[in-house]
Amino acid sequence: MMCYTVASAVGSAGVCLEMDEKSRKGRLKSGRIEDGMTKQEEINQLKKEKDAVILAHYYVEPEVQEIADYVGDSFNLSKAAAGLPNKTLVFCGVSFMGESGKLLSPDKTVLMPDAGADCPMAHMVKREEVEQARREYPDLAVVCYINSTAEIKSWADVCVTSANAVQIVKICRIKIFYLSRTRIWAAL
Repeated sequence: MMCYTVASAVGSAGVCLEMDEKSRKGRLKSGRIEDGMTKQEEINQLKKEKDAVILAHYYVEPEVQEIADYVGDSFNLSKAAAGLPNKTLVFCGVSFMGESGKLLSPDKTVLMPDAGADCPMAHMVKREEVEQARREYPDLAVVCYINSTAEIKSWADVCVTSANAVQIVKICRIKIFYLSRTRIWAAL
């Protein structure tokens, strides 16, 4: 299993998302408010101090997207993060996004403001299913969708996105086991 750094705060200054367990909505809370600074100014100051960049998925709240440096889908955010000079990546999204960011940027610190944010689809395959398929078909190519956990990605021979899945699978001239229950499978 891939290990990565996860934190619920940006540095020791105490800026974090306080979660309401019932609604799963966050609100910005700060342990240090300097006179005259707005939350946005405070976050921007912390980003400079900590050499951090905020990457937000399209589905996060508009207030988070507004303060983010980059907004996009999970794959493009991870790819962009790998090319950035910042030492700290703050992923506002689900856990596999942070894992993907860490896989592509192993020397950077990856922070997840909501370490409990998850996507059930990222866990839709069991290791036993993959092992059974490999026993039945020794020449099997195991294909994994990018929006899976790092652990599930480690079971695969290749990882694909929705943009390249059909092309990659057509290259494979052997049996395919696709580790996703998404609509992409129907196109394959």
